[in-house]
Amino acid sequence: MELFEKVTDILNGYRTAHRIPGIAAGIILDGEIIYTRTLGTANANTYALIDAHTLFALEDITTLFTAQAMLHLQSRTDFDLNRPIKDYLPEFAKPGLHELTAAHILAHTTGFASDLPFVPMMDKEKYAFLKDMPEYRKSMEQLREKLDFPAIRTRQECVLVQSGLPLVHQAGTTAAYDVQPFMLAAVILEQISGMTWEEYITTHILQPLRLDATCINPVRQKNATAYYIHTIGDPIEAPLPHNPIGAPISGIFSNLRNMTVFLANCLKQAEVDVKTVRDNSADFWQGWYVNRSENLTLSAVGNQLGASSYMEMVPALSLGIVLFANMDMLHLDRLAQKIKRAVMD
Repeated sequence: MELFEKVTDILNGYRTAHRIPGIAAGIILDGEIIYTRTLGTANANTYALIDAHTLFALEDITTLFTAQAMLHLQSRTDFDLNRPIKDYLPEFAKPGLHELTAAHILAHTTGFASDLPFVPMMDKEKYAFLKDMPEYRKSMEQLREKLDFPAIRTRQECVLVQSGLPLVHQAGTTAAYDVQPFMLAAVILEQISGMTWEEYITTHILQPLRLDATCINPVRQKNATAYYIHTIGDPIEAPLPHNPIGAPISGIFSNLRNMTVFLANCLKQAEVDVKTVRDNSADFWQGWYVNRSENLTLSAVGNQLGASSYMEMVPALSLGIVLFANMDMLHLDRLAQKIKRAVMD
């Protein structure tokens, strides 16, 4: 009981210091979910409280599901992560791109410039919201000058646009966080499986794990949180994330109950593969960021307009942490470190 009170105090202190409307946290230890707690409101206007069933946008953490789908596809078909994607996507047969593989995508070593986020900006409400904000207007104009991204209507068109982006590194040589190429993985998955990415994720990941509340690009639901932009004054409500074409990199929504189950499953697999991960010098493993500074730690972050999410697992300690907040520009990794210290003390 003392530990739970200490963690709750840490959450309360962080939420108060950063003026966060609502926050949720879960802890897994030795294969058991030992702690879940929600604090604050899901909607500042209605004062609806956050609970373990409140839906949050996972944003970039969605790519972990896409990575798992690619691993599942490899285990069930002749698809090979290390095979050049030009064999599936002819747009990538051109010089400089012909060596790119799906393994590079999962390892964030594609070599593409990561300053042209055209897929996130296909969220029409998000784009309309940002282009009128003074602090974002210039970057939106620059992006629009380089790419006519509002004209993209299909994932296959995303492939064509991505194949035309500049490379700053040779594939496989340099790690640089970039979720956008996961769209390529999704298109390959759809071509090989004959299923949509949504169908594959639902059939082979969500249903087997019984993640019954986890959904893809939901319409507005009563149990979904609102999202807020961090400002000097009162938080500003942001539009609900909705990007059907870009779903493979940001379209999954889930709640604390489901994501603690998902993380517990990931932690179990990481404990099996920990030697492989430790012996590999890569900065990313199956979409997870790898930190070798102390105990081997794997983490994933989802920070987008109005939303923050974070997951961390430490295989050697059989420890996992899930954090959600309905406000952006937060460093939930720092909050996770405080919680980890409290658990291990």
